[in-house]
Amino acid sequence: MSEKLIIIVFGMIFGVVGLWLLIWMILRKKRCTEAVTAVVKDLASRRGNHGRMVYAPIFEFYYGGMNYTASINYYTRPCRYSVGQEADIFIDPDDPGTIYVPKMRGLWVMGVIFTAIGLLVCYLGVIHNQG
Repeated sequence: MSEKLIIIVFGMIFGVVGLWLLIWMILRKKRCTEAVTAVVKDLASRRGNHGRMVYAPIFEFYYGGMNYTASINYYTRPCRYSVGQEADIFIDPDDPGTIYVPKMRGLWVMGVIFTAIGLLVCYLGVIHNQG
């Protein structure tokens, strides 16, 4: 495989991952249309890069006469929320366990960065060895 092709494939992989993240977030935001006020019930934790602890909020909210608990699989350090803190979130009215948290912008940023890197690397691969 030529060096040019390897560069283009690498760029395409980054671009596809970035686009997938952006599309996933757009679809999630489109599905989750009902605004609710949730309370952070707990913080899920796990070891992230370099063995450091990272955290994800677990939200509790009331909707349609029932209590729900939901979280997103997006861990940060430090956590953007603390236990007991209120948060404005959006839920899918057809599946209240599916939530969108506007304050958690990291996935949007990662999607944009991955897409931009992918486009740049593809561009560099196409112009590589020209001229």
